Amino acid sequence: MKEMTEVRNTHMVNKNERIKAQVKRVVLAALLPALVGSMLMSILGVFVTGELAIFAKGMLMFPLFAYYAVGLQSIVYSVILEFIINPYIKNHLLAIAASVLFGGLVGGMQFAFFGVILGALTGAIVGAYIRQLYRQATQSTQ
Repeated sequence: MKEMTEVRNTHMVNKNERIKAQVKRVVLAALLPALVGSMLMSILGVFVTGELAIFAKGMLMFPLFAYYAVGLQSIVYSVILEFIINPYIKNHLLAIAASVLFGGLVGGMQFAFFGVILGALTGAIVGAYIRQLYRQATQSTQ
């Protein structure tokens, strides 16, 4: 009887840890695209103007606009990534390619051709990071 209770408690701990990891990945995947895209825009601003101060200004201004422009899409992306792409696509490069595709589509809807490139780069960075978190969590539970 004591062994069954220990097994049940272990199962509950694993389930709670899995849920916490899922929530963490969904929140990160919803928040990171605007920040990563803003960082890429700020870096581009430094290269175009040659002024390092542009990076700081960009990182203050761009995230507000980015969350307004792509916040809802990022939330949808994070749910699709967590509950459809990561569990069902076993090939890691294919999973990241899906993030690149989603990022490019969202970027293109907002900012035409330049947005496709910015969105695809953002999707690659965020997708690779979230995929790595997913892989670590699933490897530790096996």
